[in-house]
Amino acid sequence: LDSHQMELAIKSFEMAMHDLENLSNTEKIDLFINFGAAAELSHKNELAEKMYRKVLKIEEKNSEANLMLANLLTGNGLRVKRILHTCGLNSEEAIEHYKLAL
Repeated sequence: LDSHQMELAIKSFEMAMHDLENLSNTEKIDLFINFGAAAELSHKNELAEKMYRKVLKIEEKNSEANLMLANLLTGNGLRVKRILHTCGLNSEEAIEHYKLAL
């Protein structure tokens, strides 16, 4: 997704947040996780963290939300994974270059 598409996705998630009373807890969890991921990919880390924490208020031991939040808080979030995935066939060499750069 490009930045324009990501912004449209975020606006859609924001609109869905106005209808929470009609959603089951499972649907809310899906909404919050996906909204958090979109926010994270759009460099809106505070919003992403807020969404992941909303999941944990519903289901404290939700593994996906706990993993997403832990990755975000340690700087290993979705953007980093996206970069590594983009490396493709040369990923092992690219990872070594990223390590050297850090």
